[in-house]
Amino acid sequence: MSELFLLILMFFAKQGRIRVEKKAFGIVTFSILIEGIISYVIQFFVQESFCWEMLFSIILGVTIAVAYKLDLPAYFNLTSEIPYVGCILTGILLSCGSNYSASR
Repeated sequence: MSELFLLILMFFAKQGRIRVEKKAFGIVTFSILIEGIISYVIQFFVQESFCWEMLFSIILGVTIAVAYKLDLPAYFNLTSEIPYVGCILTGILLSCGSNYSASR
């Protein structure tokens, strides 16, 4: 549901119908990222159920983000001293969308 909200927000912002501050957009994006990480932790460590589709989507999302240097935190002027952290977080965010669509 939160990914749908983000997509709608991005659509209206591109259309110029609403003005979205970069900081507000960053907060929404990172809240979705945190939700995805928490769901992965619950799936793998709390419920102790291994899901190949979820693992594959994480690996694919991170690989694509690193290969194309997709760094969402850098877009919001947040940099890390540790290389590739932004790309890995962006890859996790990319993988969240595939898990929600596969679970339906």
